[in-house]
Amino acid sequence: MKGLKDFGRGLKEKMRNRASSTSNSAASTPSASPSVAQNNGVSYNNNGFGSAAASIGFGSDPASATEERQRKQQLSSKSTHEQLEAMRWLITETGGKKAYTNMSQQISVSSTAGAAGGAEDTSIADTFLPSVVKLLATKHPEIKRLVYIFLVRHAESKPDDTLMAVNEIQKGLNDSNNAQARVLSVRVLSSIRVQDIVPITFVVIKSAVFDPNALVRKAAVVGLAKLYSFNRDMEEDLFEILLKVFDSEPSPLVMGSACEVFNTMCPERLDAVHWSYRKLCKMLVDMDEWSQVAALNLLHRYARANFVDPNKGKTQGTKQVSMESSPKVESVDNFYGDDDSSSKIVEDSEVSSRPENLITEDHRLLLRCTWPLLQSRNSAVVMATVALQFDFAPSYEHHRCGKALMFCMRSTRSASEYVILHSVASFAHKYPEVFAPHFTGFFVRASDPLHVKCLKLNVLTEIIAEDNIPELLKELQAYLRDNEMTFVSNAIFALGRCVQKYPKMQERILKSLMVLSTHASEQVSANSVQVILGIAQGRPDLYMEQIAKLIKRYHLMASPKSKMGVLWLSSCHLTLQSRAGEGEQDVKEMMGKETFAKLSDLAYEAARLATTEFIEQDEEVKIQILNSLARLTIHGVEKAKPAFDYVLNMAKCDTSYSVRDKARLYGGLTSGGGADGESISKKIILASANLKPISSPIDDSKNAFSIGSLSHLVDHSAPGYQTMPEFRTTPTNSTLRDAKITQNSSKSQNQNQVRSQYPNNAASSSQQPHAAADNSPLDNFYSDSESDGYSGSYSYSYSESEEEEEERGQDEEQTGEGAEGEQ
Repeated sequence: MKGLKDFGRGLKEKMRNRASSTSNSAASTPSASPSVAQNNGVSYNNNGFGSAAASIGFGSDPASATEERQRKQQLSSKSTHEQLEAMRWLITETGGKKAYTNMSQQISVSSTAGAAGGAEDTSIADTFLPSVVKLLATKHPEIKRLVYIFLVRHAESKPDDTLMAVNEIQKGLNDSNNAQARVLSVRVLSSIRVQDIVPITFVVIKSAVFDPNALVRKAAVVGLAKLYSFNRDMEEDLFEILLKVFDSEPSPLVMGSACEVFNTMCPERLDAVHWSYRKLCKMLVDMDEWSQVAALNLLHRYARANFVDPNKGKTQGTKQVSMESSPKVESVDNFYGDDDSSSKIVEDSEVSSRPENLITEDHRLLLRCTWPLLQSRNSAVVMATVALQFDFAPSYEHHRCGKALMFCMRSTRSASEYVILHSVASFAHKYPEVFAPHFTGFFVRASDPLHVKCLKLNVLTEIIAEDNIPELLKELQAYLRDNEMTFVSNAIFALGRCVQKYPKMQERILKSLMVLSTHASEQVSANSVQVILGIAQGRPDLYMEQIAKLIKRYHLMASPKSKMGVLWLSSCHLTLQSRAGEGEQDVKEMMGKETFAKLSDLAYEAARLATTEFIEQDEEVKIQILNSLARLTIHGVEKAKPAFDYVLNMAKCDTSYSVRDKARLYGGLTSGGGADGESISKKIILASANLKPISSPIDDSKNAFSIGSLSHLVDHSAPGYQTMPEFRTTPTNSTLRDAKITQNSSKSQNQNQVRSQYPNNAASSSQQPHAAADNSPLDNFYSDSESDGYSGSYSYSYSESEEEEEERGQDEEQTGEGAEGEQ
């Protein structure tokens, strides 16, 4: 018993010594990694757990290491339930409790070859990848899907281990009875970004685009974009495969993905869409929603490069309209003659030259196939369709687009509503008559955020009509009582834009603006005075009553910009001659000398009120006081001279450099210097410019991006933005979009005519019909050759109507008879 007690004491003492030494070493080097001992090539830390487990959060407690061993046992187990549970834990990151947090941070971390100090950056792939690769042989579909996801995630970090799994992945391509297995194999091979397997992936995709199953073909088409993003040197080879898909693909599911790949890989090569244009238009309705967006974008750019603008003559201003409406000049002989052939020829040429009459059958096909998409439940589809219809539909059909946009704006979420409303604002700037019937739909709601409220105000001012003026004024006056001062300021500018469109509203709007000029908010007060200035600057004699009221309220204004505006407005009649480019006497005669004198008295009164508190004014207000008094003095107003001298003396001692310099300049200009000096001084002091009118924030020159795109929303070129081609002046020939098989048949006829002239090639020409007879449409569909025989697969892509087949047969007979006649 004594010996056992002594042994126990010694063991406890050794454990204390080890713990104290470990804690001392950890405290002395807090950033150092725990000591590692090597045992048979496997590293262990002080606690006895694997370093790989510690890298993903294990090793901090025994429960984590136990869970790691348990997951490895589950992956190696023969039970599909345990394998599935382990794979779900790896993929969905729902394994441990405390260790789960660290593991989720480490699961996407790849091992870095040649880490600093020769240390190996371990990750979850080091621990579980060998066990996961063994599960590739399983026949359970969900386990195989999770294994593929794991391999794609860690392929770049472990390229060598991934290469061992390529052969097993390729076996899934030979499973003719399981299309889902082939889809997964194509997806995984195209998603693995390892340079060594690029040739294998290319061969797999090239054969998979002709698979009997549409899902496999879709995965192969998507793989083209993945392979292109990884290796740009294969662009031409991938483009040839994509062209075969466009020519021969009968499924809308695959064609939608092909359009997206085309927009990503070669958006500028629109000539390749000629043969597939009509097929794409007819397949639009059968595509899924996001494929419709890609197809519409492709067709929109193609149409811009091949068709004309049907509304070009109606959007170039009144000059062209007046030219079209001008009477025709006819000779006397034509007027009294009975033959109207010459006038008919002129009229026919004018009618045929109109853009509306240049709409071809292919142009109408595009419009007819895209109209149903306005009823889509996807707002992106509706926006893409509306952008296309506004460009290529006649203006009298645009009302359908307005209804679709209004319904889409009401039925979407707030985030989508702003995007749609931003595009609607641009459309309303170009086509206000389309949205005028939906005037009340743009009224502001109390629940709308600020940016949506401001956009609705812009749209309302764009689509306003004379019949809607009373209703709009009631709305705007209600908006002026809002608690958000930015929104109130936008409402004030909206009033100013309405006055510019319809001057009859001035009296009612000026009353509201006069009340807001003394608002407690400096922003609201300054904007109100600015709108009044824009209204009254051209004819101040007509607004003497409003100017007098503003001068009385000068001391009540809190904004320096408001005080500046009052001073400028009171003396704007003195600078009207320079702003209008007229003489002083002409201005006085236009206003009347008495009115001119009354305005000068008002200007002096405003300057006098401002002079009483000159020292307390801001710098910009002091400069404006100097401007007003200098203008009055140079015009010969005697009572303004003492006040001007007083202000000059005050300004010479001001703390602002700008005020002192302005006072020194005006002092020199008004000191006299003869007749020539006086005229020069008058030109300098009275030089002024008109205030800019309150323009609409929606301007085409500011935003030149295509409507509905991200670049249009953010007002700069976003990554991936594709510019729209310019409209053509004349449409392209419709024969470019004829079926490829008819074009190749005409080529073969020409070749036969050439061969008949050279008897040496008779053997080769006689063998060609037999070769064509042996090949079935299915053989052409699945063939990888690039010969003329491949063109026969177009008949497999989209069925023609009976009328089209009869017309094509008659055309072929006529061309055949013509060729025999020539021979």
